[in-house]
Amino acid sequence: VVGVGSGGTLTGLGRYFAKVSPKTEMVLADPVGSVLAPLIKTGKMEEAGSWTVEGIGEDFVPPNADLSLVKKAYSIPDKQSMLAVRDLLSKEGILAGSSSGTLLSAALRYCREQTVPKRVVTLVCDSGNKYLSKVFDDFWLAEQGLAEHEQHGDLRDLVMRSHRTGDTVYVGPDESLLNAYGRMRRSDVSQLPVLDNGKLVGIVDESDILAKVDGPYDGRWERFN
Repeated sequence: VVGVGSGGTLTGLGRYFAKVSPKTEMVLADPVGSVLAPLIKTGKMEEAGSWTVEGIGEDFVPPNADLSLVKKAYSIPDKQSMLAVRDLLSKEGILAGSSSGTLLSAALRYCREQTVPKRVVTLVCDSGNKYLSKVFDDFWLAEQGLAEHEQHGDLRDLVMRSHRTGDTVYVGPDESLLNAYGRMRRSDVSQLPVLDNGKLVGIVDESDILAKVDGPYDGRWERFN
């Protein structure tokens, strides 16, 4: 079970197995939105969509990709790929990237469709340390609409960081602007609430920080109070 970026893995392995083990099947794992799996299934070039998984999937057929070698193709949704690779970490201790989640999902789907025992092989084709701020960040997944969370049918569904669950990024009135700036950068936001014992007492944004640093620095970081 392989994915296609340039097509080298598919073509190289497929042609090799065609010579030494003709019964070995090549299975394509493709993100939903890519044109490759639909082309194999229908023989028609569909309009490309968009996908979040990195490294595999294309909006054209790469010159190196010999799609005639593929016996079965699966289109895997981004959400399924993300959940699969997070399961791989939590259950097996393997830190892999998003494309590995696509391959794993396709391999499992293929296995479940079989009626006789087969040996199925896929690849953990990248390292998850490149995706710590994406695939393995709960808030990033939620912002992309790829996380599983309880739906309430009201405005709570639009709030990514609930204060009730302790997810709110904020600063206290006694903290410095340096702390506020650091939290803005880490959370990729432009403003923060100022909370005092859980009560909203103000808001600080980028313009507040710029106003304080636009001038000679006296060696002090002003505090909110």
